[in-house]
Amino acid sequence: MLKLKPVNLNLAKTIKSYIEHKVNKFCLYLSVTLDEKVLWEKATLLAEDNLQARELFEKLKTNKMQLKGKRVLLNKPEVKESPFELSEADKLAIEMDMRKTWTKLEVYAIGDEVNSVKVGDKVYMGITGLQASEAVELEDGMKLMVAERDIAIVW
Repeated sequence: MLKLKPVNLNLAKTIKSYIEHKVNKFCLYLSVTLDEKVLWEKATLLAEDNLQARELFEKLKTNKMQLKGKRVLLNKPEVKESPFELSEADKLAIEMDMRKTWTKLEVYAIGDEVNSVKVGDKVYMGITGLQASEAVELEDGMKLMVAERDIAIVW
């Protein structure tokens, strides 16, 4: 019969606190805050390689807002300005018609409950999902807020 030695809990706690101390000291050495450490861990879990993790980390670090639920923010394509002066209703009608041509939209941010896409993915949405989307103005441009369930294809 195999006899197991009892685990010295004090030793285990000492080792754990030593490792945490070294990680925190290393973060300070690199001038990385604990919040940035958490963001880096999230980025490395979501990314496929180090370069993608680094890009995602930078986006997460500079992104101050926090999207909630199963919502996804997509980069809204630029709508070309008409050389003619149009009413707001006409501009809206033209944009709604142009949405039919938007086939690959880039994911800008994801909500805290989103599992099927990640930041940087290209997605296709059906026209009804696009028509139901909300326009959100952020510091770096207009975004479309959509429900995760409306995303049909992910590249």
